[in-house]
Amino acid sequence: MLGELARLAGRGQLEVPIARTYPLEQVQEAFRELEQQHTHGKIVLQPSGESR
Repeated sequence: MLGELARLAGRGQLEVPIARTYPLEQVQEAFRELEQQHTHGKIVLQPSGESR
């Protein structure tokens, strides 16, 4: 299974839903959102100050 996921990712055919991105400085807020367990997708921390 893991090999197939790696092949799909390598071909750009694996989609990972991203619920929200946070700048690294807001890591505590990101964890609060995860604790609420209402997230549909992944929470992404970015080293820069950009967020979605």
